[in-house]
Amino acid sequence: MAGRRSLAIEHPIDTDDGAVPAAIRRFLRNRLMEFLGFLCFALCLGVGVALATWSPTDPSLSRAVDGDPQNLLGYPGAVISDQLMQMFGLGVIAVIALPLLWSMRLMTHRPIIRPVRSFFAWILFVIAFSAFLAMMPAPSAFALEAGLGGQTGEVLKSALLAVLNLGFKGFFASVVAAALVGAGAVLTGANAAGLSRS
Repeated sequence: MAGRRSLAIEHPIDTDDGAVPAAIRRFLRNRLMEFLGFLCFALCLGVGVALATWSPTDPSLSRAVDGDPQNLLGYPGAVISDQLMQMFGLGVIAVIALPLLWSMRLMTHRPIIRPVRSFFAWILFVIAFSAFLAMMPAPSAFALEAGLGGQTGEVLKSALLAVLNLGFKGFFASVVAAALVGAGAVLTGANAAGLSRS
């Protein structure tokens, strides 16, 4: 009898002990992804509100004027939106578009595919998209002197045209440059969004 008891202690009946820890890990992982997704969404929403209420007459780091800012987020919103607009122009659409997509993925428990690679692809997407917009003529009423692509777009546009003008001339060089940065924006944007080559 004692032998059987000791045998039972030494060799307990096998049970699925991994089921509960796995469920707990899955629960914690899903809550963490939801939290990160909501945090990313809230950040995108805040930046979006700041950009939507951006005014070139608001006080900011590059503009010392008196008066209260018209931005809904006050002076911080005026500073953030003005810096982003100066840097990327309408390319700010790319700044918040992909993080918004990532937040949706996280809140629905779908991880970001290759997060480090996606992050750097997002940076390149913003730059390429701004450069593509810089190739487009800006309306006369546009508030930024740098053009539709902001300062980043203008810098890349100037550098690219300087190289292309060695082999192409005038309008044709601009068309080739727009095609290159447009294709670059599509490829890097798709890569950052986790889309397959197909």
